[in-house]
Amino acid sequence: MTQKSIEKALEIIAVISGLLYAWLYLNNESICWYFAFIGAAIFTWLCYKRNILAEAGLQVFYMVMAIYGFLKTNIVWQEDFWSLQNHFLLLGSSIAGTILLSFILKQKTQSALPLTDSFTTVFAISGTLLMVNMVHINWAYWIAVDAISIYLYYKRGMKFGAFLFLIYLIMAIDGFFKLQFFY
Repeated sequence: MTQKSIEKALEIIAVISGLLYAWLYLNNESICWYFAFIGAAIFTWLCYKRNILAEAGLQVFYMVMAIYGFLKTNIVWQEDFWSLQNHFLLLGSSIAGTILLSFILKQKTQSALPLTDSFTTVFAISGTLLMVNMVHINWAYWIAVDAISIYLYYKRGMKFGAFLFLIYLIMAIDGFFKLQFFY
């Protein structure tokens, strides 16, 4: 097997793990966290190999959040609503974080797409923080992150990963509008 075929096979496994995680999460199955961790671990390595460095770091964050989710499995979540001030603070911080991370990636690394990579990383962290606190607007963050991630992954030659984010985008739209196609 060539290096390229191994990477493609791993990408497919990561995509399948990601889809299983998302579907099981939407259906309140605690086993979902195992698949979240496996998919993120594989994507960490793949993103690093493709020089999407902030995204690789984001995948490490996802592995930590998978462990966090596993440890909190028995908690019943209740939707929380944030004030408009909190939303603007998080949005402003996310924009500033994106600009700062992009600058660092441009100056200190050979990152292939520093602004795109920074946006998906910072806004995904913000979306995750909203998600674990059951703030409904998290879905708007995921719509933006998933749409940009489709481009990022496709541009870096990870077509299966781009497909995963297309499905995630559809799920995020479903979650935002509470259409309930997936659960």
